[in-house]
Amino acid sequence: MPDEPYHDDPITSPQSSEATVAREDALSFLGIDDGATDESGGPDPLTLHQQKHSLLRYLPPDAQRAFRETAQWIKGPQPSRPWRITPVFEGVQTAPIRLIDHYVPRKLHRFWLLVGFYALWLLVFSLMLWKSSFASEIKGYGPPANIGCEARFWLRGNGCGLNGDLCRPFSNSTFAFRCPASCSRAEIIEPYPVGDQKINYQSLVVGGPESNNESEPLYRGDSFVCGAAIHAGFLNDGAGGCGVVRLVGEGADYKSSKAHGIKSIGFDSYFPLSFGFVEGTASQCKDLRWPMLVMSAVFCAILSLFTTSPAVFFASIFTGLFFHVALVSDPPANADYRALISIATGRFLPAAFCMAVMYRLAVRRTLTGLTAQVEKTVLWLGACWVGALNNYTFDKIPIQRLTPHDIQQQPGAIPALIIIVFSLLAIAIGQAWGLRIEGRMPKYLVIYGGLVGSLLLLVAIPGFKVRIHHYILGLIFLPGTSMQNRPSLVYQGLLVGFFINGIARWGFDSILQTWAELRGDAPLGSLLPQILPPIIHQNVGTGLLPNITFEWEHPATERGYDGISILVNEVERFKGWVDSGMRSFTWVREEGHLGLPEYFRFAYLKGSDAADYTRAGVWTAEGGPGLTILTSTVNNFANQSITKAPEIVTLDQATSTTYPPPSQPARESTRDRLKRSFDDARAYVQTEANRFDNNCSSTYTTYGSSNEAMISAILLVLITIFLPPLGVLLIAGCSTDFLINLILTILGFFPGHIHAFYLEYVYYSRLDRAKAGVYDSAPAPFVFSDRILYPRGSRGVEPVGGPQQGVPVAGDAHYATQPEPPVGYGTIPPQQYPEQHPQGVPPYK
Repeated sequence: MPDEPYHDDPITSPQSSEATVAREDALSFLGIDDGATDESGGPDPLTLHQQKHSLLRYLPPDAQRAFRETAQWIKGPQPSRPWRITPVFEGVQTAPIRLIDHYVPRKLHRFWLLVGFYALWLLVFSLMLWKSSFASEIKGYGPPANIGCEARFWLRGNGCGLNGDLCRPFSNSTFAFRCPASCSRAEIIEPYPVGDQKINYQSLVVGGPESNNESEPLYRGDSFVCGAAIHAGFLNDGAGGCGVVRLVGEGADYKSSKAHGIKSIGFDSYFPLSFGFVEGTASQCKDLRWPMLVMSAVFCAILSLFTTSPAVFFASIFTGLFFHVALVSDPPANADYRALISIATGRFLPAAFCMAVMYRLAVRRTLTGLTAQVEKTVLWLGACWVGALNNYTFDKIPIQRLTPHDIQQQPGAIPALIIIVFSLLAIAIGQAWGLRIEGRMPKYLVIYGGLVGSLLLLVAIPGFKVRIHHYILGLIFLPGTSMQNRPSLVYQGLLVGFFINGIARWGFDSILQTWAELRGDAPLGSLLPQILPPIIHQNVGTGLLPNITFEWEHPATERGYDGISILVNEVERFKGWVDSGMRSFTWVREEGHLGLPEYFRFAYLKGSDAADYTRAGVWTAEGGPGLTILTSTVNNFANQSITKAPEIVTLDQATSTTYPPPSQPARESTRDRLKRSFDDARAYVQTEANRFDNNCSSTYTTYGSSNEAMISAILLVLITIFLPPLGVLLIAGCSTDFLINLILTILGFFPGHIHAFYLEYVYYSRLDRAKAGVYDSAPAPFVFSDRILYPRGSRGVEPVGGPQQGVPVAGDAHYATQPEPPVGYGTIPPQQYPEQHPQGVPPYK
């Protein structure tokens, strides 16, 4: 009587004697057998020999029995049962195969039919791509330049130079541009200062119309150009399109409003660069990515339904989806589509090698003999498209990087992480059960044990961080889907799609990255300037304009700082150097700005590069002779800017004499208590993180650094598990002190670092929760709210010599770990504007 079938109708098949011997030998060194007997009915002599010389003889009998039972369960049922899918409505699902067999029975005819299908697919794809990306021109302005969703005219910090001269012109200039579709989703992922606000995880659009009746809404120059065009109703978010942007110079009092799915940010001061859009230039072109998606999906579905060869199906789908992602749905940021094609073909060659490995490792076993054509198309191909369109599907999950600080600061990251972990655990259990039914669980335990060991070795390398990109996730989990059942069809297609999206969009990014590569626009953790109480002259009734004077302590030259940079409304207005003796800066409020506040931020300089800027201090428009000032006496503490208690300064208008604040009874303020508690928490975190160093100091002295000791421990454990004879010899040859130190290494490393990870997360949680309460109400008119640091620079690629005049530059909407291709992102081709680019566009770094 045949065995009862399992899920997805696995068929029973007797296993070869070679396969049975291989499974038994996998754990033979432990003396595990499955009841094998010789002809006389007694135990096999080989089994008796293995049991006599196995490592299990050192364990108690109960432990030996439990271990053997566990190992026998892991080996699965005997005989094993490979999974096979029996099609639902078999007549319907096999109809495409019967049509091919009836009308194209010969292999040669099928070959030429496939070649013709490829040619038709390539022709339609090329024509639609040309129409979407090349075949358009705006009358009077020339062909538009391709820009990304994060393109803007202004860089972070002092990236535009003193007075913003590197980002000129500010007015009397136009620029024809082309935006891709779905730019409303572009967000910044590190805190960005707009006045005294901290903007994060939203579209960077500052300004816009107060109402829909405004004819030409104006936006601040550092706004995303495409996001502003959508907010203004100039472009459609779903289709993208072309248009002309006009630079109009200085603007003031930018209003906040919500329109077309984007909420703009308000700014109550002035900015030297503003822009609007030229009416009547928006409907000249459109992004055809959604029609091209339908076209590519139809061709893929036809190929899937009428193809039974796993190799032809997988290679065709992989190639088609790769170039669709690289050129249409999620292309790398680049202004020149010819260069984009070059980048895509360059990345495809190594990806094709990975494709062959994936086919041999997992895909071939899953698709061979599969006749459920409709289920293959829906489950495998549909899931593959979901993974390949990651920028529209899983990219919405609010997790950018798995670090304690990022998880804590990003809204919704913690619930999302919990859901992901439990989902992966459930999927892993289901796939492990399926592998056990097929009798392949021991083999895959060895494979994934090796992968885990390799990751632990990478973690132990000093000076690097392990970052698992989503294309690496696809490669890691793909072997566990090498079964022919319906869940494996879904998971395998999804993982292949992840790999395609990761390589086509970002390339083969390293699994080991430095802190600088992972930092992006996050704080450097540098020293912050020590700003003395400013002196303010309102000059009421004197005929002179109001002014404010700042003084500061000399930067720490022993740490490499040799100057200071001051931003006024995010424009660098002052650079002072130690060797020039500059110790103060006076800012005069212009007559046209008398009714507006002004925002100041400070950072030390190392050469021409700025360190972390403080949060903004505001000089309000209502400042009078009697002023209350909260000074920026700051201290770098865990990448946060911590203030001391406020100092009260009274200025006499006639003499500008500074009087000390009235005496107060000595007591610990709330801020001092917060700082002290954070100091204690941080010290405890450091203590726990160094627990391994403290416990294993003798190991460092005798056998090298902590990382070397950890690597030695991991290697010895892996060798003992997978090569037991060699492991036993190594252990026997080790001294007792060495073995004790290795045990201390293993026991001290993992609990200490896991606990430190948790404490760091708690620390950041408490720190960020304290921000709102401490600075909810701030004295006026000049307030330094410097709890969070802001770095300089932009996540985009900057041309050599600074950004081009009148050209949007890449912003910081999506995390990238390496520079984009060497062609300008949103740059104006030199032949269009020779007067602005006499030498053409300079090369990128």
